[in-house]
Amino acid sequence: MDAVSARDPVLEKGREIFDRIKGDRPSLFDRKQWEGRVMDAAMRDPDVKVRLFRFVDVFPSLATSSLVAEHVREYFLARDAALPPIVKRVLSGAVSLPAAGMTASLLRRNILRFSRHFIAGENLEDAMANLRRIWAEGRNVTVDLLG
Repeated sequence: MDAVSARDPVLEKGREIFDRIKGDRPSLFDRKQWEGRVMDAAMRDPDVKVRLFRFVDVFPSLATSSLVAEHVREYFLARDAALPPIVKRVLSGAVSLPAAGMTASLLRRNILRFSRHFIAGENLEDAMANLRRIWAEGRNVTVDLLG
């Protein structure tokens, strides 16, 4: 390591964070751990990333459980989908007729919960309040207008 990188404040902050979490093991039921794993897996595989983001993008327009199941099949169970066979088996069962309603409900709840990490607000007032809070905490963000 050269002398410049040893004094880099970003590297120093990163080392401090890793020192603080050293030895911490998240619970098996820690939702944030699983969300992080899904994002890590999606970001590592370009095909999965594209399929996942396209699915999340179209999801709000899927009004029925059968439409959700159809899109899961189309986006994730296609022959060319690069998902592990066990994941495809689980998804196949999850979108079968008896389970499709429960799966659609779980997907909707989890997508909404997960999207809150990335969406500052549903309207200008909500977004500005959240952006002011983030700024006051000393964090930086980028802002994109959706829709």
